Amino acid sequence: VPSKEPTPEFAAEFLETCNTLFLGLGDEGLEQVVALRMEGCTDTEIAARLNCSRRTVQRRLEIIRRHLLRMEPSIDPNQ
Repeated sequence: VPSKEPTPEFAAEFLETCNTLFLGLGDEGLEQVVALRMEGCTDTEIAARLNCSRRTVQRRLEIIRRHLLRMEPSIDPNQ
């Protein structure tokens, strides 16, 4: 039975890719939104933690999506 855990090589490559994309944002506000989203926070929870509106979080997420698509055109924005 194959393991559901990623191989160490895959995990290392995934982490490197995430770090590259994350650091490429170049904006602390965007980085905070990414970090909170990766923790599983909703738009509303992120807004409360960052003391901003839900709409601000949604705008930042859209900026992040556009950035990711420029960095990696093979990413499907609908997933």
